[in-house]
Amino acid sequence: MPDPNVKLGAQVRCARDGSRAILDYLYPRSPRGGEITVDDVRYELKRVGVVAGVDWDAIEDAVNLVLSSGVPARNVLVAQGTAGIEPRCFLGDSPSPCRKEELLAFLQAGKWAGEALSSGDFSAPVAGCRYIKAGERLLFVEQPREGLNIFGHKVPVRSGLKINLLAGQGVHLDMTATDSTYLAEDEGYVAIGGRGLVSIVSPELVSPDRMLLEFVALPVREECAQAVADALIARIKRYSAENAPEIPAGEIREYCLVRMAEGAVEKTLIARGKPPQPGKPGRFDWRIDLSARPLENQEEEKVDYAELSPYVEVGEGDIICEAFPAEPGIPGRDVRGEEIPPPETGDDGFPEAGANIVLEESGPTVLYKAEVSGIVRFDKNVVSVDEAFVVHGDVGAESGNLRFSKDILVEGDLRGGYVVECGGNLTIKGSVENGAKVKCGGNLTILRGVYGQRTEINVSGAAEVGFIQDSRLIAGDKLLVHDYVQDSEVFCRGILTVEGRSVRGDRRGAVMGGHVSALLGLELHSVGTQLARTALSVGVDDRMLAKIIEAEKALPLLAKRMIRLQSSLGFDPSTPAALQRLSRMTPKQKERAKQILLELRETANKRESLQAQVEEMKQKAYADDLREVVVNVQHHVVPSVIIGIGHTRIVVEDEAKSCRFQLNSDGKIVYAR
Repeated sequence: MPDPNVKLGAQVRCARDGSRAILDYLYPRSPRGGEITVDDVRYELKRVGVVAGVDWDAIEDAVNLVLSSGVPARNVLVAQGTAGIEPRCFLGDSPSPCRKEELLAFLQAGKWAGEALSSGDFSAPVAGCRYIKAGERLLFVEQPREGLNIFGHKVPVRSGLKINLLAGQGVHLDMTATDSTYLAEDEGYVAIGGRGLVSIVSPELVSPDRMLLEFVALPVREECAQAVADALIARIKRYSAENAPEIPAGEIREYCLVRMAEGAVEKTLIARGKPPQPGKPGRFDWRIDLSARPLENQEEEKVDYAELSPYVEVGEGDIICEAFPAEPGIPGRDVRGEEIPPPETGDDGFPEAGANIVLEESGPTVLYKAEVSGIVRFDKNVVSVDEAFVVHGDVGAESGNLRFSKDILVEGDLRGGYVVECGGNLTIKGSVENGAKVKCGGNLTILRGVYGQRTEINVSGAAEVGFIQDSRLIAGDKLLVHDYVQDSEVFCRGILTVEGRSVRGDRRGAVMGGHVSALLGLELHSVGTQLARTALSVGVDDRMLAKIIEAEKALPLLAKRMIRLQSSLGFDPSTPAALQRLSRMTPKQKERAKQILLELRETANKRESLQAQVEEMKQKAYADDLREVVVNVQHHVVPSVIIGIGHTRIVVEDEAKSCRFQLNSDGKIVYAR
């Protein structure tokens, strides 16, 4: 026995797994002198790392016993850890927790039931499916809780049970900090889908055409068999009066119970729908030869024969086609009693009557007749007659606005206030007056010129013009001006050339005032005037940059809108917990959440589309290499002319002759005379 006069104090021994701490010896004497105290034991526990599960009452009793008896104490349990609580699962209303094997069988049967009922493939049935009624408890789960050893470390729970199910359709989930209760809101089979989504699926199986309604009896657990049989009998009584044959309830019950006991899947027809009767579709016959050649001067590579038919010349009063109306069908009814409309047999396939077409009834049919002589045009299911492609004179009050998808020839002028929209090439032998508008999908030729502050011309292809004065012209390809450009806004995505045929002397240039720009370069006779500021720019599409700026202003607004929508929703819809939040909402809250989610998706799609447009425009806004884009002036440049290449600008201070402006390696504009 240790000598009680030795000042050893307390000695503590800890289990390696931290489950307990034992006071090996407790001496009457403290190592600091005097009698042993509880603080000495506390110091020893701290020294060996014991911070949890300490039994201070046992320590105090041991100290008092040692002091009163003078005899050291041994093997006193002074600290003990707490064990974790394993998760437990209760299936249905069972008062006893299920074993791991039972849980696995439940999950496997639920997964098979869900896949089989959704796909209609009932091969290799799995026994033990569950059928549950509304209001019954499906599952009760006690959540695991970790333990704590004497060193303050958490002790994980090691269990074979892993329960992580989400509430799907027909299932309500009540969750607390310690347990989860899954309640059935609907009646049917328990089905478990991907990511552990548990749902209640109806035993009724409707065929894709909605003509057959079957009751599916799966191989369920013994305690569920009677409920399945009762549900089948209830369905037969409900539907058999109209569609299903009369089947004795007793035979159905016995048959259903026997088949389920054998582990088989039984499908019983309980209702049959009435399919709709199709009518006779309408048809129309062409009275003209659609195999005729396309019109002369059509550019074959520009013709989309998938949308446009060839044109045929007809006379006034000629019959173009004859339409035979459709005979309607008879509606049907599906297994739920809802009406099924017959297949569409209307006149949707008939061409619409366009310009210069009159419809005339001839008994049960409808005749399409030409009101005037001209060319038949069949475009996007519309039949029209165009009187001419050539305007013998001016485009003005007599002709009205011209809109045509192919080439147009105007032998006179385009008067102010009138519009010409041409999908092909446009040729105007005269001039385009103030206030006129031109939109050309091909190439444009104006033999005289363009003038007027309210004149706007947009060309998708190349353009050739006599002169441009006080106007706005935009070309998608190269632009050639024979005489001059004065006080106008002109842009082309190719090379812009001004020949200056009418320019004489050095006091004015072929480009005077306004802003002339081209993406790929300028070839000019001469530039500038002392009466107005003249600006030249190359290498950048300012119009597209403006669109980019406007679009980039809208992107943050859309992002803020998405944040506000998600904030009003109250949760992040991309997280797994979103389904749980939705399942706990009232119908009114769900409807509001649905509207917010739809608006959130539309805003996100709009923002993504706008971002893609911005990236596409950025690629088209600049020339590929700004150092290769030049401004070339053959004759003279009047002082004060502004030259821009990309975003770099200079002002010409002195008159220059035959000069070439371009960027050097430092990104500065230089020119050689």
